[in-house]
Amino acid sequence: MNKLIRNFFVNLLGILIARAIIPGFMFQGDVILLLETTAILTVLNFTLRPILKLVFLPLILLTLGLFTFVVNMLILWLITFAPLGIHIQTLNALVLATILFGALNLLLHIHGGGAE
Repeated sequence: MNKLIRNFFVNLLGILIARAIIPGFMFQGDVILLLETTAILTVLNFTLRPILKLVFLPLILLTLGLFTFVVNMLILWLITFAPLGIHIQTLNALVLATILFGALNLLLHIHGGGAE
């Protein structure tokens, strides 16, 4: 449960930073909608991402793990279909946001968040 809460806050921080610095990544809504969006993104990361990684395992192995980036990008892209206030206008914005979220998760893992 502790990991779920940490990932929630990393996703929240990622949405706020992406909205501020990535052109084409927009979030429109109030604080409640932001928290709902973050919760859904966190749940998708904990439920759908492992399934997608299993489905795409041959491609992940073939690309030596690089296809995991595509899986992460797919999760972020899927959240834009729900009426949650996130709009990603360009592929460039999607790629940059995926890199940002990955970097934030890596920092969390390096600074003790990954070990339980």
